[in-house]
Amino acid sequence: MARIEQIFDAEPGTLLGDELELLLLLVEKYEDEAFPMDLPDPITAIRFRMDQQGLRAVDLVPYLGNKSKVSEVLNGQRPLSLTLIRNLVTRLGIPAAVLLREPGAKLDASELVEIGKQFPLAAMLKRGWFSGFSGSLQDLKGQIEDVLVKFAAPVGKNWHCPVLNRQRIRNRGTADRAALTAWRIRVVVEALRESIHPYRPGTVTAKFLADVVHLSYLAEGPRLAREYLAKNGIHLVVEQHLPKTFLDGAAMKLPDDSRLVALTLRYDRLDNFWFTLTHELAHVALHLDRSDVDTIFDDLDAESSGPGNGRPMPWRPKP
Repeated sequence: MARIEQIFDAEPGTLLGDELELLLLLVEKYEDEAFPMDLPDPITAIRFRMDQQGLRAVDLVPYLGNKSKVSEVLNGQRPLSLTLIRNLVTRLGIPAAVLLREPGAKLDASELVEIGKQFPLAAMLKRGWFSGFSGSLQDLKGQIEDVLVKFAAPVGKNWHCPVLNRQRIRNRGTADRAALTAWRIRVVVEALRESIHPYRPGTVTAKFLADVVHLSYLAEGPRLAREYLAKNGIHLVVEQHLPKTFLDGAAMKLPDDSRLVALTLRYDRLDNFWFTLTHELAHVALHLDRSDVDTIFDDLDAESSGPGNGRPMPWRPKP
């Protein structure tokens, strides 16, 4: 600092000017490491921005929900959810790092939130798909980002919505893209809960399918089929379809290279279980093992309704 005072008036571009610039950088680096400045308290930051913009508490109602929530937030009685933080970042321009209290932190789940708002949330809530959440549908919508991030977290970045290639399903219209995405996340999450043997491409052969079909003669056949598939690196998940998805089953390639067969049991009959199971296993062998297709959805009613309808719907994740 003494040397900086001596050469403070040095001309830029000279030897003394270069020395001054270097010493200033070293001092700045030392201060950042030895005396780091903490991020401001989120509530203090909100009140500061309100004062800057001449806002009253009532002016925050559109961003935070209602007068009660505004009061609780400003008094530190309600933690800031991701949904509230995104509103404050967008509306008041407060840096996300300040509200999250993490230097350099950013909000990056906006794409998930946008499609998540189109999910059949009422049906998903009724089925208990949002682990740890016990509020009403209105509460869910008010915490949409927090709930969705937790819902999709086990899937990681591979949650993206299916591309239906404008395919028509069962002559009733186009399947609900958002609902398909929600169902896909759910079955993948359920699959990732269990530990199974590694999968080897080429496992599903004609003999393998025959061995699976032979289990249909046994009273415990479905349970034994699940166990047999797990020992060969294939998850088997049963999850009821969501409205407007027209799903019977799906075959998927997971990030750990295991395979997933998911059934909806839309028709609660034993013959339908075995037919759909072997159909999806055939997709594993013919498509997932031989191409870059990651997910195939099946509406088997449409497949039998005539040429050009109900072909399996391949999906490739976004790069």
